[in-house]
Amino acid sequence: MAAMHKLQAAGKRPLTAKDSNALLRMAGFSQNGRNRITQLSGEELGALCESCPKDDELWAPYLSEIQALLRKMVEIRSRFDACFGRPYVTAELASAVGKLTRLRYLSEKGFSFVQDSKMRDLLKHDGWRKSVSRLSGIGQRGEERTGRSIPVESAMRLMELYRDELLAPPRMRSRQNFNEFDLDMIETWGYGWMDDGGKELLEGIRDVPAVAYYDELPHFDNVLDWFSYTKPVFDGNQIGQGWAYLEKSGEAWHQRSESWRYYEGLISEYPEWNCAVADSQEAWLAGLPPDHPYKLVPLVTPQQLLDESKVMEHCVITYIDDCAGGYSRIFSVLDAANDQRIATAELSVRSGSWELVQLKGKNNRELIHRTQILGEPLTVIMDALVKWYNAERKGKLV
Repeated sequence: MAAMHKLQAAGKRPLTAKDSNALLRMAGFSQNGRNRITQLSGEELGALCESCPKDDELWAPYLSEIQALLRKMVEIRSRFDACFGRPYVTAELASAVGKLTRLRYLSEKGFSFVQDSKMRDLLKHDGWRKSVSRLSGIGQRGEERTGRSIPVESAMRLMELYRDELLAPPRMRSRQNFNEFDLDMIETWGYGWMDDGGKELLEGIRDVPAVAYYDELPHFDNVLDWFSYTKPVFDGNQIGQGWAYLEKSGEAWHQRSESWRYYEGLISEYPEWNCAVADSQEAWLAGLPPDHPYKLVPLVTPQQLLDESKVMEHCVITYIDDCAGGYSRIFSVLDAANDQRIATAELSVRSGSWELVQLKGKNNRELIHRTQILGEPLTVIMDALVKWYNAERKGKLV
């Protein structure tokens, strides 16, 4: 382990040829890994040395992560080298590799979940440097999930996507026009990693009508806020969409969160509203098959709308004025077996009759198309709701 400690020290000073040789001699590197290491600059190697783990037990997983990183770099370079040059191992990228090392170690040691505050600290800061002896104090073993824990597997997927986004060539954003302030901001950004210092890129910005500009880093903090709150379990489709999916989800969640905070201060100003289903639950339930898999809960207070927004992660709270004014009625669709929320339905008055105008699942997943399927349980309960509501209210705004 003497070579490892030398590399740890090298991370705190300019890297020398001796340091590079020490890294190449480390047990655990394949021949391909050694060949790829030689393609890195001294600054890139220095970033990796800076993130060397202090704990001996983490060194083998760290070498595996470095080799995975180098394989990814070869893949990226083969697709984009002609346009952008060699990807650059930054301090952010090296830190992401270090965090992946810690997460994989936790997984290998049998941790399925980690307390959300601890996981957030691990992903946001260099908390992975803490002693291995303290690992037992930050996680939960077993398969039981609590509201204050995050799956280790999900955190690994998040950091893998972040690592890949950091490795990719600079992300280019398009805009039609730049004013003088924009151009000045672009020119003051750092392009030292480019062979020409970014001169060609800046000329392109001025000459191309649909201009492109460099966005230095992925928006990790916004994504981490969303990830920590929603605790997602990624499926293959979401992973396939890459970092762009996570940023889109994070941005949408932040927009909803702003709405939630805004209405939290206003809900006391709104009264409860009437709802025909809420007023006649027994009559309404008598019209459904006894073994129907869903049930409806009418939302008749501002707080109920806010709770639905937070659980279902959408913006139904913004319909508070329509509900208070009598123009819309909102229902939560629950699984009858366990009371889990399945969807949120909106009835609204159109041409004197109440109609189902929206049926959204979690994160605004569209479900209204399922009401066109004959015999589908959602079709049965939504058709029954609309017919009963119109028969009882006859188009009245209540």
